[in-house]
Amino acid sequence: MEGGLHGYPVSAFSLDLPGMGDGGFLSSKQAYASVARDNPIATPSWGFRPGSYAGIVYDKTDVALETIGRLIGKEALDGALREYVRRFSFTHPTGEDFLTVLREAAARARPGLDPRPYIDQLFYGTGRLDFAVASLRSREAKEPRGLLPAPRAGLEPIDRRAEPPPAKPARYETEVIVARPGEVVLPVDLLVRFENGEQVRETWDGRATWKRFTYEKEARASSAMLDPEDLYAMDLDRNNNSLSLEPHRAAIAPLALHWLFWVQNDLHLASSLL
Repeated sequence: MEGGLHGYPVSAFSLDLPGMGDGGFLSSKQAYASVARDNPIATPSWGFRPGSYAGIVYDKTDVALETIGRLIGKEALDGALREYVRRFSFTHPTGEDFLTVLREAAARARPGLDPRPYIDQLFYGTGRLDFAVASLRSREAKEPRGLLPAPRAGLEPIDRRAEPPPAKPARYETEVIVARPGEVVLPVDLLVRFENGEQVRETWDGRATWKRFTYEKEARASSAMLDPEDLYAMDLDRNNNSLSLEPHRAAIAPLALHWLFWVQNDLHLASSLL
């Protein structure tokens, strides 16, 4: 029996704290992260490395199905689960039977999406999914000065040592380097925002371990983000998915609220002991 595909995709416990979002889901990600490389979900129940069964069967399955649901839509995922029950009621289905139904649902929900790389890596692989914006730089493009190389052989170098810089609107060169610290290879969207409100969206196939994107625009870049729609629930570190060149004081609010929550509880505990 394939424990991972027949187990219930639920978290072992829930920890919903102020400012922390879905604590139960976050606990699933944390639990599976430590054992992700030990076994695929599609492993016979007797074949799991000791100590990894719960993290793979329950937590990784939870996060994998959440990822598929975000990619194809919750209604499509729910429909696949209903179809699986209808088709295989009173039979002895295998894990592959379930994944076949899931592939069919994905093909109907998103005809242009090939579900095989997603399902094969998430359910049959041991890789971890992690994308990162490694660096973001944006600076004004300067006209070259001094002695410049000749445009072609036989001509004199171009002397711009004494020329005043040409009066042109400012242009900015932006460089974004994205990386794939994890082993799972899937395409991911990159969203780059600029100070004038312009946005550029790219799709990176994720095959290489890193890639450089460059732009020349009339405004500086303000931020770069991978997976802006948060489709990859299995991404182990969302904190490295974006970089910003602008300070965001609002980002500290959830942490401050979390800290105040524990301070308040400590004060309540202390007062009860007086």
